[in-house]
Amino acid sequence: MKLAILETGCPPGNLAEQFGDYPMMFQKMLGFGFETESFDVQAGELPDPNAHNAVLITGWRASWSK
Repeated sequence: MKLAILETGCPPGNLAEQFGDYPMMFQKMLGFGFETESFDVQAGELPDPNAHNAVLITGWRASWSK
């Protein structure tokens, strides 16, 4: 399955140091069977809507409680 990961931000605090960026976290959680491609939404990157079977949209820093 081809999966587009739309990155809407970076993990808060030291989560990226511990677990990697959002695409890496989701690749680890999903396991094998997924061909992933990530897109930096804040930089204006968007996938071709017909190039992937599914789209995953990450959270962003403001969605985490303090």
